[in-house]
Amino acid sequence: MIAKINRIINPDEDSIRIYPMGRNFEKDIVILGKGEIFDIENEYIF
Repeated sequence: MIAKINRIINPDEDSIRIYPMGRNFEKDIVILGKGEIFDIENEYIF
């Protein structure tokens, strides 16, 4: 799935995040394209 997504996104404009289910998911987040992992505890999303 990740390989297919990588072929169709524009990495300079798109940001795709894959979040695994379960505890301690933060260490296994995959980001394709732009973006970075941020601390959700200190962010607000509207």
